Amino acid sequence: MTTLSSLTEDEAAARSALLEVQRYDIEVDMTGLLEGELFASTSTITFTCSEPGATTFVDVAMDVARATLNGVDLDVSSCSDGRLPLPALAADNVLVVEASTTNTGTGEGILRTVDPTDELVYVWTSLEPDEARRVWACFDQPDLKAPHRFVVTAPSSWLVTSNGAPESVVDAEDGDARVWTYPDTPRLSTYVVVVNAGPFHEVRRQHDGHDLGVATTEAIRGGVADNTPIEAPNEVRCLRGNLRGHRQRTSIDERRVRPRVGPVGRRRRLNEGDERPDQARI
Repeated sequence: MTTLSSLTEDEAAARSALLEVQRYDIEVDMTGLLEGELFASTSTITFTCSEPGATTFVDVAMDVARATLNGVDLDVSSCSDGRLPLPALAADNVLVVEASTTNTGTGEGILRTVDPTDELVYVWTSLEPDEARRVWACFDQPDLKAPHRFVVTAPSSWLVTSNGAPESVVDAEDGDARVWTYPDTPRLSTYVVVVNAGPFHEVRRQHDGHDLGVATTEAIRGGVADNTPIEAPNEVRCLRGNLRGHRQRTSIDERRVRPRVGPVGRRRRLNEGDERPDQARI
């Protein structure tokens, strides 16, 4: 079992003083999850360094295939304990890390589940408190916020959900897959973003300028019929209560509605300063 280092308060403060993250551009490949356990990502991180020449590390608890810093290849064999050292930073930097993992069945950052009713596969991500490093390279601490842009390749039969509505969904050039492109999120902590996918049955309704939706597995789609009334945020919460027994099989979102947060399970209140995404899981 791989041992991962936990970020200390002093390490977090030092890295926060050194870096400012401009953005994350993250390409996700979920096609290996349809019939296997392989999840792959390419994370491009654009950031500045207040002390050129300084060193730090990026968090990545995956199998790193390749990494470049400002176009120069890094020694990926130096990656250990969930950290890849970054040498001699410039004032402006672009880091690209290609990585993959087959640890997709334990619920550590990502969970691949097979519905025993019909053998269909569903995938959830849950990145709090520091699990984003298990699915893509990042500076995995809450105060280093940045916009995230996702491009997700998934099996063609799957619906993909993220922090907002997709800009486009097109057929992939190779294989039976589709490519889902999402716009920039607001500046968010790494644990706040999400990518879920599977052959969901989705019901959407417009109410008072808000786009509300319920996505459920095929096995329980009868509990969320196409004519299900979804008229307001409290209506969504009622549906959530009715489907409590299927919590892992149901995704409910309110686009352009402030997310409801509270002390339920691992769900956490957003850090002070986090902007609200226009679509949130509830």
